[in-house]
Amino acid sequence: ALRGQNPPPLPEWAKRGGHPILKRWAPTLSNLRPSVQLVAALLLYMFHTLVLTQHSLALPVQLIPNERGNFQSIGMDSLAGMATL
Repeated sequence: ALRGQNPPPLPEWAKRGGHPILKRWAPTLSNLRPSVQLVAALLLYMFHTLVLTQHSLALPVQLIPNERGNFQSIGMDSLAGMATL
């Protein structure tokens, strides 16, 4: 927030102490040894790179009509990113 302005209000889940998924998994992951955290991060990165970026979900209609065939599907990595938000 800028000086002199009030910060935006917190979402309800933040007022209750955090998102339920984070409350369950963050303490577990943060208490692991750094080497185990690194291995977990690398495995998730490999899964993202080798699986999610290679597959997509076909849409029933073209989002933006065009002759080149664009906007007919959405990538699984994009869906995973949207799910985390």
